[in-house]
Amino acid sequence: MCADHYPPFSVYDTPAGPPRGSVVNVIKLVASELGYTLTFTPNTPFRRCLRMLADGQADIMGGLLYKQERAEFMHLFPYLNYSTKSFYALNDSPLTINNFEDLAGLTVGTTLGHQYWPAFDQTKTLFNRSSAAHVNDNFRRLLAKRIDLVIATERQALFLFATHPEYHGKFKKMAFSFTGENPVYIGLSKKSPAAKHADAFRQIADRLRQAHTFDKVSQAFYDEYFESLEALAEQNQ
Repeated sequence: MCADHYPPFSVYDTPAGPPRGSVVNVIKLVASELGYTLTFTPNTPFRRCLRMLADGQADIMGGLLYKQERAEFMHLFPYLNYSTKSFYALNDSPLTINNFEDLAGLTVGTTLGHQYWPAFDQTKTLFNRSSAAHVNDNFRRLLAKRIDLVIATERQALFLFATHPEYHGKFKKMAFSFTGENPVYIGLSKKSPAAKHADAFRQIADRLRQAHTFDKVSQAFYDEYFESLEALAEQNQ
């Protein structure tokens, strides 16, 4: 499995790993149903993971939104139905974002290689994109007033705010978020030896998704992880 440090979805406590996280637990569950034991890459940038799956250097990854280019070199299996995308501004910003059209003319910090939702990804002229390697880099750029907004998966933004004291009280979430259906996928490289079991992967992923097992596994990790962060914060007070 290829992954990057992207808490709470994949968490590398050391660069070498192995990682933990909600996505890690989801893929472990699917792999175990087929009799596979996962091994992991070190903390690897997201776009490099994509290249490794395209080249067959890694077998599987998670936390993906759909893109036709990805479907050309991966089998994609949905495991979550929703991924909320929210916008953040500086706390003292006069900006109000109540709908998609309110992004007009603004510069939005995006993360290299990431998808958000179709209307946002396909829009070319409404707003300006300014990309960084990691969402945390975007919040730093927002603090420096180099961009107007950051778009982020809401759950990861909450993690960043909880673990970076310098962010406390600095940002506010805009009224508009994308909360519609936005499936999240596991990607299995078409060059992986495991690709011969793609149909079985799909059947297992569909069964577990429809039974809400993936939702429960993900939520269990979120609860455990955020509880540990709260306990650590109390110890450091």
